[in-house]
Amino acid sequence: MEFVLLFTLLLATSHAAIISDPVLDSNGNELKRGRQYYVLPAIFGPTGGGLKLVSLNETCPLSVAREESEVAWGLSVMFFPENPDTSTVVEGATFYAMFAAPTQCTESTSIAPHDSRFAIHKSDEFPRSAYKISFCPCSVDVERPSCRVGCSVVDSLPNTVVFMNAEADEAVIRSKA
Repeated sequence: MEFVLLFTLLLATSHAAIISDPVLDSNGNELKRGRQYYVLPAIFGPTGGGLKLVSLNETCPLSVAREESEVAWGLSVMFFPENPDTSTVVEGATFYAMFAAPTQCTESTSIAPHDSRFAIHKSDEFPRSAYKISFCPCSVDVERPSCRVGCSVVDSLPNTVVFMNAEADEAVIRSKA
């Protein structure tokens, strides 16, 4: 009997240990599936602002870039955990991302080519809710579990970012109008 109880306790503890922490926005709230967030540099300054879509050589599809000004928040982004039963973005778990704004291009506003995914990891450089985004390359012909191997930090984004709830910001702006 003691063995069964001890074994059950061990399983419960080991399962709890593998559950990742939720990714938090700048207000300390969990990032939720399908909600809109600004992706901003953790350090305010000349590194630029939020994310935007730009046309290279005046063609589609659009590419992801940073706003030149640190006061420009850019376009809001929505996150969709790969697991459809998960409503919260958690550290290390893969997800899809897309811009919330429509574009003039017929292509999707999803961020990443060929069914690729991203993962978010807590940054050790800052004490607050600062994170690094990793790109998890994956092709359509690759099995999903192998896509989780080899995620790398996205070089085109600021090294460390924070997430600001864009929907809360829009509500504040509307209430002041």
